[in-house]
Amino acid sequence: MPLVVALITLLGVGFTAIVTWSISQRRIAADHITAERAKWRERIRAQALLVHDAILFDDATALLRLKGEFRALLNPFDPEDRKILNGMKLVKPPKEREEEADRFARQISLLLKHDWDRAKLEAGFFLGRWILTVKRWDLGWACGRRGKRRELGGLRWYEKYKIRPVITSVLIVLLGFSLLTLLVGGGKATGGLAREPDVTPEEVGLSSERLARFADYARAMVHAGKIPGATIAVSRFGKLAYFETIGWADIEERKPTRMDTLYRLHSMTKPLFSVATLTLVEEGRLSLQDPISKYVPEFADVKVLVGGTADAPELADPPSAPKLGRLLSQTAGIATGGDLFAERTIAEIYSRASIHEGNPTAEEVAQRIARLPLAGHPGEVFVYGLSFDVLARVLEVASGQPLDDFIAERVLDPLGMEDTFFAVPEDKLHRFSNSYDITGPGSLQAVTRADHMARWQPGRRFLSPNGGLVSTVSDYLRFAQMMLGGGELDGARIVSRKTIDLITATVVGNAELGLIRAALPGYGYSLGFGVLENVAESGKPGSLGQYEWAGWGDTYFFVDPKEQLIGLFFTQVYPGGTYGLRESLTSFTYQALID
Repeated sequence: MPLVVALITLLGVGFTAIVTWSISQRRIAADHITAERAKWRERIRAQALLVHDAILFDDATALLRLKGEFRALLNPFDPEDRKILNGMKLVKPPKEREEEADRFARQISLLLKHDWDRAKLEAGFFLGRWILTVKRWDLGWACGRRGKRRELGGLRWYEKYKIRPVITSVLIVLLGFSLLTLLVGGGKATGGLAREPDVTPEEVGLSSERLARFADYARAMVHAGKIPGATIAVSRFGKLAYFETIGWADIEERKPTRMDTLYRLHSMTKPLFSVATLTLVEEGRLSLQDPISKYVPEFADVKVLVGGTADAPELADPPSAPKLGRLLSQTAGIATGGDLFAERTIAEIYSRASIHEGNPTAEEVAQRIARLPLAGHPGEVFVYGLSFDVLARVLEVASGQPLDDFIAERVLDPLGMEDTFFAVPEDKLHRFSNSYDITGPGSLQAVTRADHMARWQPGRRFLSPNGGLVSTVSDYLRFAQMMLGGGELDGARIVSRKTIDLITATVVGNAELGLIRAALPGYGYSLGFGVLENVAESGKPGSLGQYEWAGWGDTYFFVDPKEQLIGLFFTQVYPGGTYGLRESLTSFTYQALID
């Protein structure tokens, strides 16, 4: 009997090991297949734009070259693909050229639409093949190389690689389908270039055709060399209805944008820390009426600039101490070293202070800022400055935690935001988008500045709530959905509904926004968000009370509680706002509403 038990146990362990190994292989190869397929789709899209222009402008030389490149992406032996190749031709009358170019574009759209329909069937067959230990990495060529894309077509693929004996093959395939159904719910892969929406746009009152206009617009921006790539997401009623990746995360390495591409958030870090701060307020560990000096003693002696120059400033005592809430609303008088956001004299004073040099701690940064004068009396002036950098020290003292642990415990972990952090882990660096300076119309140059490159690498002691986080569109969407859900998402409550109301209530009206007023027509500022208070003045569609913010690298998001609508658009170019992409996000999203 012990021998029988031992044999049964051994068989059970062996079977469990085989199944576990098979599942892991399915996930690895499914990710690989999804990535390769989406790379192929992106290459098709990019080449199709060039072919469209070549037909439209009667460029025979370009069309001949492009036809050769297209042949490598398609299967000349497939009737559908052969029809596309044969359709790449020049026609002389201008009107016919336009019709021919549009017809070609429709063919490509149809090809890409049907290309994803095979994915679920393929995954089941892959699993059957892996258990027989057939080498998996030769699948790569079947996803867009050597003209063999169509070989990745379900049953035909299996017939090409079927393995004897037949009985074993059938059993393995059945096991593959069973595990696929039970364990992965239909073969969805994670970590690929595309993310499948929860619903169709029409199910939540949006138009698929109209939403696609934004992707076409962004694709044209990539084609024109204005942005490297982008990720777009639109959600309504808590359901993701549209998700699109476009162009390149790294132009030089031809690395396409993926659903999990990591972007520098810059100022879109602030809303996360506003919410995290209010979790401490809800627990009674902080009060928005607390003087900053309670946590940073040096602020007890802070002065206000009332005149003079950077070399000979005239200073005065503030009538009241700057309070914690003023940090969140940017009304504490704390400035910055750039005259884009602060008056020239105070900007020069801050610039000379070298606040972030030498790898300082949060305590040292707050102390350096406290030694500088305020731009105006607390509560009487709005300056979009370094207030959130002072907040870093406040949160460390109040929570007793390092800042990265604090934000993870309070917001990131409960919301499942696994791809949001201050320093990019080594095993995720391949997903980190490159960033680009706009050097002219249609001209981008990769950023190589040492301070910029070092900002998101391990080893930095100061972690900035002002603009230091890296994230993905999918992660930030979860944060936005929590905000729209009144402080809760998927059973995880971060803050109460009334706290969300407090965070998104206007503190500073548009007329008092100072130097950034022109960039935010129709908007006021709350505790870390811009809030729409005049739709007509904003010059774009929206709803009163809609809130949003943006990052310096052209990352944007908005939340409209009235329409239950969320939009996100991430790219990575500097300076942000050059091409009006914030306005494009809202305009293209709202024009798609059909209910």
